[in-house]
Amino acid sequence: MIQLHNEDCLTLLDRMEDNSVSCILIDPPYPIDTNNGTNRFSKDGWIGGSQDNYDIAWYHNFCLVLEQMRRVLKDGMHFYCFVDEKNLFLLKPELDRYFEFKKVIVWHKKNFGLGYHYRNVIEYCFLYSKGKSKRHIVGEPNFFIDDKELIDWHPTAKSLNMCRWLIRNSTFEGETVLDTYSGSGTTAISAFKEDRNFIGCEINEGFYGKSMLRIKDIQAQLMLL
Repeated sequence: MIQLHNEDCLTLLDRMEDNSVSCILIDPPYPIDTNNGTNRFSKDGWIGGSQDNYDIAWYHNFCLVLEQMRRVLKDGMHFYCFVDEKNLFLLKPELDRYFEFKKVIVWHKKNFGLGYHYRNVIEYCFLYSKGKSKRHIVGEPNFFIDDKELIDWHPTAKSLNMCRWLIRNSTFEGETVLDTYSGSGTTAISAFKEDRNFIGCEINEGFYGKSMLRIKDIQAQLMLL
């Protein structure tokens, strides 16, 4: 079952029960703007003005979100968070306050990013658990090679194959995966293809509508098989 809502993540989290999900997989907005134009923390985007206001807004919101995500995640279960190299060392201290660090996973995207000073071909994904981990991932590397999904209406889509791999490693069939920044709907589709339940939200109305169409199209294709 897929439940995807067009609303702020704190609105969704506030009505969720304690210890109700078995895995969290997110790609949040970052404190350093990477100029991807998603602006997903509020309907108005980032707070304008000085850099100090920008940072205060980010830390305040993200800490509230992390506190609620820790509440809804079951004890010992896994929390994944994608991050780029600009924000790697800024996100980790905040995540460390709420979850127990396990590993950094490297995603080799194969296709080059834009820019100079060595072209960007990798992203990172933090693995944490809520307290001592009850799921042990054995025989898997912390390195995944797969193309970035090219979705013309979303600038930061992640690898469907990688998300399916993470979900398989950390959950059993029938368990529930949460993504509070659903974006292009990749986590929802990954959970569906792995026979897991999904709950999540996307605050951007345009992204939400297009991802729902994408999800329904995938579901229809699989039902025909």
